[in-house]
Amino acid sequence: MSDSAPDSRIQLAIRAAGGATAIATHFGIARVSVHEWVKNGRIPPEKAPIVAEMAAKAGHYFTLAELCPPVPWGVAASHMAGAAGTVEAAAS
Repeated sequence: MSDSAPDSRIQLAIRAAGGATAIATHFGIARVSVHEWVKNGRIPPEKAPIVAEMAAKAGHYFTLAELCPPVPWGVAASHMAGAAGTVEAAAS
């Protein structure tokens, strides 16, 4: 990706959610892992809903299909219904 390329939806979502450092801290991962998401063009399916929620709290909205293509979200949502690590759990 060159410096003149427009920001991807992944980059915009990460920035809207507070930046790579804030996201890495939230998930307890290295910041370089968040940068890998940009490089790979997708946020891991178990993390994409939380990043979308974090961005939405800042007034920026992204679909899960934009953040993690091509996951069939109807199926994935049923598997993540009880997943830990939501924004609400982090706020507790």
